[in-house]
Amino acid sequence: MPMMWVMGALAVVNAVGQVSSANAAKSAGKDAQRESEYEAAQDRVNAGQAMAAAQRDALEEDRQGELQRSRMIAIMAAQGGGSADIGNQQLLSNQAGDTAYRRAIALYKGSDTARSLNMRAAASVRTGQAQRRAGNSRAQAGMFQAAGSAFSAGTSLYSNYGGGLDSQNG
Repeated sequence: MPMMWVMGALAVVNAVGQVSSANAAKSAGKDAQRESEYEAAQDRVNAGQAMAAAQRDALEEDRQGELQRSRMIAIMAAQGGGSADIGNQQLLSNQAGDTAYRRAIALYKGSDTARSLNMRAAASVRTGQAQRRAGNSRAQAGMFQAAGSAFSAGTSLYSNYGGGLDSQNG
């Protein structure tokens, strides 16, 4: 009879261990999702900062372009020509186009960086969700395993120690 209690206690300890392992798997999945969501939030913040930096760069390109234009007009005036001269108008027009081009490139770089960071954030969120689902699946499997082990131990104990009682008493 004492062996029956030892076997029963071992079955309970095994089932408790499997339930504990299942809960740990579920908790690990939740933690992984939280970590992924934190990374995604950081990526979104960095994306916003990349856009802000690009806008500052674009404004700086505008400022530099305006300084260059002003210098060109001053040089034209010093040489006795005016900004109404066709050749000078062409130079000023080309300079304005170059400034607009540099401004557009600055904005594109920031936009591209922000897009990449936002895509990475979305991927982090999806990864976290997948890790949480995987943790839940491992937890569910652990619970079924614990139930199966407990049932198996119970039937083994019954067949070894309890199955013959009715026939002996009958």
